[in-house]
Amino acid sequence: QQTVTVVAPPYILAQPVSQVARAGQNATFTVTATNECGSGRAYQWRWNGGEITGATDSVYSTTNVQCVDAGSFDVVVTNAVGSVTSAPAILTVVGELVITDIQWEPANLLCLCGTGGCAGGTYCVLASTNVTDPMANWVPLATNEFRADGSFCLTNAVDANQPPQFFRLRAP
Repeated sequence: QQTVTVVAPPYILAQPVSQVARAGQNATFTVTATNECGSGRAYQWRWNGGEITGATDSVYSTTNVQCVDAGSFDVVVTNAVGSVTSAPAILTVVGELVITDIQWEPANLLCLCGTGGCAGGTYCVLASTNVTDPMANWVPLATNEFRADGSFCLTNAVDANQPPQFFRLRAP
């Protein structure tokens, strides 16, 4: 009587999922992998292509995320006969936006500046004539990038003959 052992390379059943986290929150990525017959899988999570020390489980969690933690996370799953790399999951980190300055400029221009964004991240300026409108009814005016220091400024022309407008920033 002979025993035949079949070993297959691993494959991924469920990819890690991209997510958005506010600065200070936690982020968790999960992968589900298998091989046809048996166990013996090893995991190595990576961030922006570099291995994360100690991240060798099917679940990777990072706590108190900050803007510098944003990026691409993937995992390499290995067994005795091969390996497979997951699709990347993107972590987007959103800072706490704070308006620090509002100015009325000549020629009916409203200038609004603030801080708290993540450098290189984007924000969308929304407007409405009704501050109680659901967010889905607010009209996007522009999408801009935060400056290197996380600050932002926007300028909007105001028409005195039109109803007053309210503004919101959405990031991302």
